[in-house]
Amino acid sequence: MKLGMQGVSIILASGDSGAVARRLRWLSRHRKCLQPGFPSHLSIRNSSRSSLPPHRRKRIQGPRNCRDAIPIWRLLPFSNIYAQPTYQNATLATYFAEHDPGYKSYATSGTNNPSAATTNGCVYNRAGRGYPDVSAVGDNVVVYLNGVPTLISGVGVFAPVFGAVSNRINEERLAVGKRTVGFVNPALYAKPGVFNDIIHGSNLGCKTNGFSAVKGWGLVTGLGTPNNPALLELFMSLP
Repeated sequence: MKLGMQGVSIILASGDSGAVARRLRWLSRHRKCLQPGFPSHLSIRNSSRSSLPPHRRKRIQGPRNCRDAIPIWRLLPFSNIYAQPTYQNATLATYFAEHDPGYKSYATSGTNNPSAATTNGCVYNRAGRGYPDVSAVGDNVVVYLNGVPTLISGVGVFAPVFGAVSNRINEERLAVGKRTVGFVNPALYAKPGVFNDIIHGSNLGCKTNGFSAVKGWGLVTGLGTPNNPALLELFMSLP
């Protein structure tokens, strides 16, 4: 949080290890609870994830394809330790009212994994910090490896992309005498219209149907893909 107040933005990939978080399988194996990976479920950073265009399109054309993206790299979208931050309160209240995922849930926050008595056979922590915050296409992205262009895929693709978008915003703000943006999540959740909403797809797996992309913020793709001109306009309007 101190870094955010100093104008530093922390952007992390949400993880592509599935709901059992690969190395942290104990809760999933012994209690049938989905388990997030660290540090992507912290509330003091921006969590990003990748999505796949329909039919693995190699060229994306226009906002429609962004809305039709199919999330493929999976995660558990709720922290089982860290509480829901205030900047998510209204967004998550709307999500549960309109798009309840239908799984049994528990509610807790603390500093350790919840006890068996707390989870009581439930799948996820309804009171936990929800993630990801944002997303973008993460399949067939061109990068240069040893000077040679190649295609890569994965949830880690979008974190540096959103970092570059944030840096562009910072450069524009610095040019007019403003500070860098720092911790961006409160502003993003207050103005979700600066994102292209993803409304199709899911992150099924781990012998469940997973969660589905929905209108508005969702547990698979967050607020959606960034609309760069709208994001720039938003942050240039802030002090």
